[in-house]
Amino acid sequence: MRRPDDSIARRLNEVYRKHRFEDIELYDDVVPTLEVLRGKYLLGLISNGNTYPDHCGLDGYSVS
Repeated sequence: MRRPDDSIARRLNEVYRKHRFEDIELYDDVVPTLEVLRGKYLLGLISNGNTYPDHCGLDGYSVS
């Protein structure tokens, strides 16, 4: 049986993490919409992708 190539697994993981955490583009109306809603509603972020708001231009919108 052939042993899997660890370098391929590492490279695939790098590509996945780059796309998940770095290649995020917000729609132009996201931040202005959040600004309008921010004072009126308790907002939450639900995502099946990036779990770090500060990595996608939403720093300052998260509360720990």
